[in-house]
Amino acid sequence: MSGSLSRTLAPGESDEISVKVKLGRKPGPTMRILRLSTNDRNNPSAKLTARATVMCAMKLKPLTVTFGTIQRDSGPVTKSIMLEAADAGPITPKLVSTGRETISAELKEIEPHQKYELSVTMKPPWPNERVRGSIRVETGVKESPEDEVFYQAIVEPRLLARPNQLRLPIEPEEDVEMLVNLVWSDERPPSKIRSVVCTAPDVDVKLEDRQGEPVVVVKVPKGFSTTRTQGYKIMVHTDDPVAPRLDIPVRMMRVGRSARGSAAQGESQQKPVARRGTVGQAGSINPGAAAPNQAGRQRLQPRLKPMPRERRGTANPNTPVGNSTAANQPKARKPQAENPENSEQQESDAPTNK
Repeated sequence: MSGSLSRTLAPGESDEISVKVKLGRKPGPTMRILRLSTNDRNNPSAKLTARATVMCAMKLKPLTVTFGTIQRDSGPVTKSIMLEAADAGPITPKLVSTGRETISAELKEIEPHQKYELSVTMKPPWPNERVRGSIRVETGVKESPEDEVFYQAIVEPRLLARPNQLRLPIEPEEDVEMLVNLVWSDERPPSKIRSVVCTAPDVDVKLEDRQGEPVVVVKVPKGFSTTRTQGYKIMVHTDDPVAPRLDIPVRMMRVGRSARGSAAQGESQQKPVARRGTVGQAGSINPGAAAPNQAGRQRLQPRLKPMPRERRGTANPNTPVGNSTAANQPKARKPQAENPENSEQQESDAPTNK
């Protein structure tokens, strides 16, 4: 954004804001949002929307040359993409550089000045890390004379660390020791590890041989403190030409937060949460298990056994409704029979008022 970031406008005045936006490589429409803060009570903030259309000299299909995962014992690998003329008319592409000695490229004309095939070949020796780079291509277009074609690959590492990153505690209550195993992946004899260095202050690292395998021992002293939480690393230097150095990222985390999280996780695994309404012996809560004869009744009301239905008396049809004694007078309840099966039979034998 050019000009002063803070400016004053009188009522009724207007001003122009020049904004320089870094656009992506993907062609087509794009949008950016700018937010402004003001001292206007009615409009304390404002949102400006910048819209643009990204124009390019060449269209790449796909946008990146992706090799995927490459095994260490594999030979040269080739991938191809298409270069097509885009918004500026005809193109005459020419290769400038590939950025690596192990990367080669070749252009093949499919349709003159309109469509070309770019073949990229990656060959050994393979590095010990991700391969990323770009191929510079002249376009032959005046408005955009040069463009880049990006490539990437994942190579099976020669030397790897397990775990591949560390989280060290800040202000621990006691000394903390952590281990990192170094593994040579392929069948070749392992190379020699020259040194191990940690960029975090006051953190001690050393290389030990445990059961015939190299192990990096990391020791964090009691009360260790730092203002940075990331950006540190452990550097392993070797005499291997393929993997001369291996970097292990190191991040810092507060002991209190991690301890609470680990304690909560361990408690949740060992002590299940008690269910409501679950009572054990002597009135104590028994976590995770229902008491005898309590399963299925934790949230349900107990069922009531229906009482036997009594027959109502029949009023005399010659008697007026208002003078009906059988219909208006309540009947005396009969005692419940001892045998439930004969209760209906005893009810049927009872005299009815007519």
